[in-house]
Amino acid sequence: MNNNLEFAVRNEDIEALETQEWLESLDDVLKSGGPARVKSLLQQLQMHAQQAGVSLPYSATTPFLNTVSVEDQAPFPGSREIERRIKSLVRWNAMAMVVRANRLDPDIGGHISTFASAATLYEVAFNHFIRGNGGGQRGDQVYFQGHASPGIYARAFLEGRLSQEQLENFRNELKPGGGLASYPHPWLMPDFWEFPTVSMGLGPIMGIYQARFNCYLEDRGLLQPDPRAKVWVFLGDGETDEPEALGSISLAYRAKLNNLIFVVNCNLQRLDGPVRGNGKIIQELEAVFRGAGWTVIKVVWGSGWDPVFARDYDGRLAKRLGEIVDGEYQKFSVSDGAYIREHICNGDPHLLDLLSHLSDEQLRRMRRGGHDPEKVYAAYKVAMENDEAPTVILAQTIKGYGLGEGGEGRNITHKQKLLNEDELREFRARFGIPISDDTLPERRSIARRRQESAPRLRTPPESLFEELYHGTGNRAISTTMAFVRLLSKLLRERDIGKLIVPIVPDEARTFGMESLFRQCGIYSHIGQRYEPVDADSLLYYKESTDGQLLEEGITEAGSMASFIAAGTAYATHGINTIPFFIYYSIHLLAYPIPNLLAYDPAFAYEVAVIIRDGIRRMYEEQENVFYYLTVENQNYPMPPMPDDPAIKEGILKGMYRFKTAENPTAPLKAQLMGSGAIMNEVLEAQQLLAERYHVAADVWSVTSYKALRREGLEVVRWNMLHPDETPRQSHLSKCVADAPGVFVAASDYTKTLPDSVARWFPRPLTALGTDGFGRSDGRKALRHFFEVDARFIAYATLHALALDGQLSVEALQQAQQDLEIDAEKINPMMA
Repeated sequence: MNNNLEFAVRNEDIEALETQEWLESLDDVLKSGGPARVKSLLQQLQMHAQQAGVSLPYSATTPFLNTVSVEDQAPFPGSREIERRIKSLVRWNAMAMVVRANRLDPDIGGHISTFASAATLYEVAFNHFIRGNGGGQRGDQVYFQGHASPGIYARAFLEGRLSQEQLENFRNELKPGGGLASYPHPWLMPDFWEFPTVSMGLGPIMGIYQARFNCYLEDRGLLQPDPRAKVWVFLGDGETDEPEALGSISLAYRAKLNNLIFVVNCNLQRLDGPVRGNGKIIQELEAVFRGAGWTVIKVVWGSGWDPVFARDYDGRLAKRLGEIVDGEYQKFSVSDGAYIREHICNGDPHLLDLLSHLSDEQLRRMRRGGHDPEKVYAAYKVAMENDEAPTVILAQTIKGYGLGEGGEGRNITHKQKLLNEDELREFRARFGIPISDDTLPERRSIARRRQESAPRLRTPPESLFEELYHGTGNRAISTTMAFVRLLSKLLRERDIGKLIVPIVPDEARTFGMESLFRQCGIYSHIGQRYEPVDADSLLYYKESTDGQLLEEGITEAGSMASFIAAGTAYATHGINTIPFFIYYSIHLLAYPIPNLLAYDPAFAYEVAVIIRDGIRRMYEEQENVFYYLTVENQNYPMPPMPDDPAIKEGILKGMYRFKTAENPTAPLKAQLMGSGAIMNEVLEAQQLLAERYHVAADVWSVTSYKALRREGLEVVRWNMLHPDETPRQSHLSKCVADAPGVFVAASDYTKTLPDSVARWFPRPLTALGTDGFGRSDGRKALRHFFEVDARFIAYATLHALALDGQLSVEALQQAQQDLEIDAEKINPMMA
């Protein structure tokens, strides 16, 4: 037995000696070849072991420690004391702004706790890293966490960029003198906020695509490269549960976006409780980002922990801290030192000895990394110097930091908007707040401004659009094909061609846009490192560094983010890019957006008129509007634009008479409304009514129900507020004021669209649409099923005439049989 024990001990000695030799050898390689050689050697050893059948353990995470070691930590520049005083003043003003507003009006709302936890993260960035535009330099672009807006306002007040009156009117924007929006809102505050970042998850995905779009502009020679310019995205750990927040992080690695820095404020708490009470959100996020190829920098522990970790020779403390779940860390933030010591040490004598030199009060006050300016500065500096990949900084903080016993680290803290007198005094004492105005010497300014505007563009000449004005004769094409043809011509246009940004969510071939692959190329920041399978075809899949087409893959959210980045380039870079985002229908969703102009053109010349006027209004007149056009895949001959100078105005205002009745002397009259591809059914119904039922029907092209409704409401409001003046008429009212007969409108969308303008018709409007559950079938079958085809349009017209007393019930019943209308069919809305 003794011999066996002696043999085991000797084996342990040998293993320890071997281990020591390996470690010393690795130290020699590190000394002679540097970190790169060590990485290469370890990779070769790993491959050799795997080839020998050795299964190696895998870990997507590193120990629960700071990524930047004390030895590699850059020294903190400047005056810590001055910066501490600035940060304290900002903290106080952010808190006071929200508390004051809610004391005056308890319905105001606002958030204190998010910025309280993130103040150090923002202030170190503002003081040392984030640069503004001006002085010949490109500024950084910053996506702020929406709930932290009070802190950003408080900083701007100290810089002299906001007045005291504006702070006093927090979330009271309609008060005289102006107020402050609750969250980042570039429309309401165009001289302050650059990007909207609420609802949550919006900022991260927009930041990724903004960083990629910056590379796009640089690679295409539209923007001067600047390796110092970064896109900063500040977000919360709870926000990462939003699918958009992490859904596109792999793109950042694939596109090698070393101009992108994420800063995740890991205060371990979302709106109602812990983010991962039973887990560890920092470790979870590290695994996700590392797996996506990002450089991950963890800022977990403050400087007070450095000497403790230096004595943790066997890593037992680091291991124990990695075992403690976030719910327990949240409990630590509201507990005394004795509780913290007990639950960290967990009865381990070694850990008790390791922490024995710290009193309970000292242990309670040990800071987390996100509250330590030196640790945050070191992390930011490493991120700024990382030119290999996008970087994410995971900083551990405490939600509601500094808000006292009522708010710091507690589940209620997100909703906290008021502090009592004791909590205010504690806050003031903790951060050394001087209340009087004459103690504010730290007014400093960072040069952060938006580009005021970009140079106006010249509207393309009419000659470029004339091909579509002339129609296609007997050749059948779709409005999508007409649009692609026009887009191809715009891309070659001398003045604006290089500014066009086509954006497609992986359906260019569906939309008939594959010709653009060769014409302008598909953008790839790293070029094309393979030979495409269709290289021998004319329209092969061509990726290039200077490609113009953004082929986004199957992500409409990502495509929309690119659309936003391109559409706002005039403000962020002073470059008037013109994005065209190709995707699916949103007609009803377009209604609530006030500056979105929505059109549903039926013919090629309508597409041309709308796009040319859109470029004129947006880029020459620089109006704050943008456009949505429906183009479709149904092929039919495109007619020439009628020779009437009022046609263009009618197209842009929302409707015009496309075709008058060929039998104007017929006794029965009707007005038929169509838009988009269903115009063909309306025109067929016009013929049916004329040939079979002696109805003279005019056909109107309704290019925009939204435009008609908006102008109608504007006229209603003006007439209501000016009762002593001659009433005005809307464009729709003028068009149909003297139109005889009944009114019928058919839509490939829901009845709500034509119904939305029914009040401006002189007589009742019959609306037909495709209300009901989605179906998969051909157009003809679906239009018949939803009762919007030519036969049903004709029957609805006859029914309206019967209701008006101009047609007998017997004649209507006979028409129902002739047109094969099934009266017993199940309602398509419920079928």
